[in-house]
Amino acid sequence: MDHGDLDIGFDLGTSNTKVVAVDATGALVASASLETDWTHLGGGRAERDPVGMLATIDDLLERVATAARARLGHVRVRSIGFASLAETGVLLDRQGRPAYPLIAWFDPRGQAQLDDLPVRIRTDFRVTTGLDLTTVPTLFKLMWLHDNGIRLNGSQWLGLPEYICHHLGGARATDISLFGRTGLIDVATRGAWPSALDLLHVTPEFLPPIVASGAPLGRVRDDHRVEEVRGAVLTVAGHDHLVAAAEAGAARPGFALDSMGTAEAILAVSERLPPAADRERLAGLGLSVSPHVVDGLTSVLAGLKGGFLLARILRMVGGTNDPARHELDARAAALWPQHPAAVTVRGVGMNDQAITVTVDDGELDPALVWLAALGHVTDRARELLAIIESAGIPATTLVVAGGWTHLASVRASRRSLVPDLAICACDQPGIFGAARLAARAAGLNDDRADLSTYPAPAIDVFPLAP
Repeated sequence: MDHGDLDIGFDLGTSNTKVVAVDATGALVASASLETDWTHLGGGRAERDPVGMLATIDDLLERVATAARARLGHVRVRSIGFASLAETGVLLDRQGRPAYPLIAWFDPRGQAQLDDLPVRIRTDFRVTTGLDLTTVPTLFKLMWLHDNGIRLNGSQWLGLPEYICHHLGGARATDISLFGRTGLIDVATRGAWPSALDLLHVTPEFLPPIVASGAPLGRVRDDHRVEEVRGAVLTVAGHDHLVAAAEAGAARPGFALDSMGTAEAILAVSERLPPAADRERLAGLGLSVSPHVVDGLTSVLAGLKGGFLLARILRMVGGTNDPARHELDARAAALWPQHPAAVTVRGVGMNDQAITVTVDDGELDPALVWLAALGHVTDRARELLAIIESAGIPATTLVVAGGWTHLASVRASRRSLVPDLAICACDQPGIFGAARLAARAAGLNDDRADLSTYPAPAIDVFPLAP
């Protein structure tokens, strides 16, 4: 592979769709980003036009190829990989055409179907699928489609990145890590849950063949408008948080990833599937158990609105921009782990509908409000790690990733969670992980190819003081 041969990674996110092109060493050559264009219908409902979404992908491929060509001259794309949000996908009819827009994972459609779920499905759902009973799993969106006159039998379901790969020239497939988020899986067998298929009145052919994350799915078709990507190997890298964990070196027992984006995710891994009782308990507490992008591992994922809460508090106390943000951060880092008794912040839970700030002494000290927010986020993260450990999955090393790690006060707050803390050197491990998994699908066979032992790219490690 010469300097002009590139691997491309996509991060298909809720807010933005991002792409990077990297060289043989994994170094960034070019990047591009576009806002994810949901159509909001009111009442929390949101969807995307499948044809418009594909046009966005093609546009981003053209932009990044053009930028790489301007920098390097002649370029050729060796591979393209997609890390993605989960649950959202497209139903293809018998002619291979989208039968309905892509419904957002956070869309509440399916609530009525969930409320009327047969007792036998409700009883078995958490232990079988490893997910909680909410409208997020794909199953309930599909039930809504069925009840609203959309024909499912004879159609086929593809997740968002699987649909994109198929559009570009790849085979239809079901990525195992994204399949784990659908509510259609039996996590014990890693195959389709027959009761869920019966509920939808579909046959097993409703799902394309299940494949490992990062499996080669074919090549970009020869008539694609971007010449540089023609013939590139295609792969679905998998669920974005899990891809990020692999890239950050946290896809191994004893490690956990704290992905501090707008929606914060804490992700641990296990070499075994937790017992049925633990799966049911974890799912009932809002955590999920599903296959990892690293073959043979099981992920345990907990979500919280850490980044969302911290961003709101920063705006509230006037710390959005420097120098105010720098001063606030430095003062809070110096005071941590002080928890001001006079200030209380609440609202980090995924089901919390509002953020509340209570100031008892009548004064609004920005640093103390920020400390209280950090304390609340950290306390909830500690609770989640304890819940995961109670299922026999302890984490002694926490790898923290995301833009919030640039703040010293945030780094200080994470130190109390585990014996060892590592700050990921890569701000966006999900998208770079997608590029690396794509390179592996195209034949990469160096030491970066083994996801289970890939070293954490830490910029600093803080052993917990005795």
